[in-house]
Amino acid sequence: MSDHLTVSLGIATIVPLPNQDYGTLVALADAALYKAKAAGRNCTMSMTDATPDTP
Repeated sequence: MSDHLTVSLGIATIVPLPNQDYGTLVALADAALYKAKAAGRNCTMSMTDATPDTP
């Protein structure tokens, strides 16, 4: 068993609007998490609803 922990974190923000589907927020957070995982260990990535989808 390892005695250390690594964390990949995806953070997303959106501007709340009336009758908004929060699935968009979850999808952005999920995309940010996968970008963090692809970038390596101990990494954070953030996205907003205005973040362009760039590789």
